[in-house]
Amino acid sequence: MRNLLLSIFFMISISSFDVSRAQSACASGVVAGSQSCGEDGAAPNYRAVRYPGYGAFVYSPSVGVFFSTIGANDTTRRDREQDALSNCRAAGNTDCYLLGSWQNSCATVAKLTNADGVHPLFATGDNTRVSRREVRRLCGSMDPDGVCDIRKSHCIRPYVQLVPY
Repeated sequence: MRNLLLSIFFMISISSFDVSRAQSACASGVVAGSQSCGEDGAAPNYRAVRYPGYGAFVYSPSVGVFFSTIGANDTTRRDREQDALSNCRAAGNTDCYLLGSWQNSCATVAKLTNADGVHPLFATGDNTRVSRREVRRLCGSMDPDGVCDIRKSHCIRPYVQLVPY
């Protein structure tokens, strides 16, 4: 009787064994033999491709509006600048001009209003807090009595993609 129970237990344990959990040279969660496993079940080698992130701010004085764009992955600083200018022109503005662009960091824009009029300002920094502090410093250095109105902050970081080789 004891041998019969052991035999039944052994048969149940073998039939319920999940072969997908068996040890293989593939990465965790990848089924052996799938395309994401290399030859003979070995995981393929990957390399990290790093795409820098770019952003740009454009200003239209006639409407007093900032336009921006950010992006990574196969873009350039010039692409971001042209995209921001295109966004401004698509809104029907003809007086668009580039305030500034940045890479792998943060940027903030503000308007300084004083007796001379409205002055758009642009500053960058490692994070939003730093770029906002820098734009406030610019406001104060241009006119301590003027009104500094921070309008937008954007951050862009590099995009990293794993590519098999």
